[in-house]
Amino acid sequence: FPSHDILLTSTQPRVGKSTLTKALLREIPNSASLSFAVPIKHICYNLYKDILSNFDQNPEYTLEDYKQLKKDVPMEGVFNTSPRHQYCEGSNFISSVTSDEIWGKLAVHTIKKLAETGINTIIIDDWRRLLELRTLVEENDFNCITVYLDKDGIEVYEGTAATESFEGQISKEDCSLFFKFNNDWSNSNEIVNILKETVTG
Repeated sequence: FPSHDILLTSTQPRVGKSTLTKALLREIPNSASLSFAVPIKHICYNLYKDILSNFDQNPEYTLEDYKQLKKDVPMEGVFNTSPRHQYCEGSNFISSVTSDEIWGKLAVHTIKKLAETGINTIIIDDWRRLLELRTLVEENDFNCITVYLDKDGIEVYEGTAATESFEGQISKEDCSLFFKFNNDWSNSNEIVNILKETVTG
């Protein structure tokens, strides 16, 4: 198994999770990133396309639009919800017909495959629920470093009804590390160095 799994969380978008992940990938040898959400987004995008095909319609959004660029923009026509709403509800539906641990189990499966290629550190920057952490730690004995990130001057993310079961589920007290970025991220190297030292010794 990988020697470390770094799970990053925050209470709102645009704190710096993705930017920190990129920096860690540059600094930590034999590391790779992993997402809980990407498989969900791919599944929901395929469902979105299949439903439209029954109406003889082509997708309004590309996969990249759906995954990131327009994820909060409501669609028109058959769909009147945003992609974010769809993959939150889609995740809950898939969990209801499989198990609550489905996304944690999928992450475990992927992590083990990456370990076979020589990856020693996995960085997950979209950790939202303690459930996935329990699946990694209690059922598979992974060595997880949990990091709660905040940032000066960031507006509080209100969320929507669809995101209630994913946002705000983790507090800084649940995590092994807490770090607050300056407004301009000028102290980013501090958390990079802390995590690099923790992982590499």
